[in-house]
Amino acid sequence: GGLSGARVVVDPGHGGNDPGAEGFYPGKDEADINYAIAEKLVADLKSQGASVLMTQPGSTMATRLAAARSFNAQVLVSVHSNTAPNSSAKGTEVYYFYPFAKQLAANISANVASALGTDNRGAKAGLYYMTRESQFACVLAEIGFLSNDDEYTKMINSKYEIGDVVNIEVQSKEFGRIATQNAKNLILQKIREEERQAV
Repeated sequence: GGLSGARVVVDPGHGGNDPGAEGFYPGKDEADINYAIAEKLVADLKSQGASVLMTQPGSTMATRLAAARSFNAQVLVSVHSNTAPNSSAKGTEVYYFYPFAKQLAANISANVASALGTDNRGAKAGLYYMTRESQFACVLAEIGFLSNDDEYTKMINSKYEIGDVVNIEVQSKEFGRIATQNAKNLILQKIREEERQAV
């Protein structure tokens, strides 16, 4: 497939004893929705030839990132659902930290917003536990707002196949290459700093 050779980690946010944000219906809280979207995304990526690891819901974030590193990931997508005190808040937004992940975040946000028929709130810089890894491109996708009844209904409706449109395609290889180069640059920088300190 088009993603042959790509190594992608899909991280369903929350899970286990942590339901995340509450949904309107029992058994349809944030963790449930995140997991359903993540499962579909994993299947889609595998069908395109990618090697995919899904992190264990409910495990610690440190455990999830350690698993991603051991997997030699090129890309990590952490799947979340948003909430706000204002029930009219809507839209998709995707967070990144390192600049090399910005375009990936922007593409995912645009694709998901289009599929949901909602606002594209775009790529946003944010230092979260799941976006701070420099060895590969990490993004945290807030798919939509559980606090918005219309958006919540779309997110739990299987016909919206959100997993289909978190479209990483060949970018995963490109971002993997950039991420690897970035990690090498950081290592070289650290070595140089240590050399200067040793003088």
